[in-house]
Amino acid sequence: MFTPEGKEYGTELKGRVFGKGKDAPSKFETTILVSPSATDQDKVREAWLKYSQLQKTVRDYLIVLKSGEQDMGILLHLMQGGCRGLIIEAGGLLSHAAVLSRELIQKAMREENKHDKVLIGGVENASTLLHDGQNIEVDLVDPNNVKIVVK
Repeated sequence: MFTPEGKEYGTELKGRVFGKGKDAPSKFETTILVSPSATDQDKVREAWLKYSQLQKTVRDYLIVLKSGEQDMGILLHLMQGGCRGLIIEAGGLLSHAAVLSRELIQKAMREENKHDKVLIGGVENASTLLHDGQNIEVDLVDPNNVKIVVK
């Protein structure tokens, strides 16, 4: 199904919680800031430039990555402020991408003294089905069966 603007809605993706802060809500709505379409590195830099231009007025978003092995310095800046966390497509719970992303989220939470970020992994086709600016609903009630629904 598509909205009048041509954006797909109602799409449901599934994944697993690879890590989350103690204050992360079990259900929430948020926005996608970046989804890789070229190379992950290029899109992460593009998101950083966009985020810088918006002068940190963007609040409450998730970053979507094909894998968690991007420029960690840029990702760390993106993780601060209104970022709720990461959705990664590739890898399992103990994959390199998951371990790096968990460390990144923990560092961001320590620096902000807020423990509400999440890392959702194993979300098949996330990098092709989720796009910048899409609103999504995330259901973390069952950590082994996370539901992400495009609104």
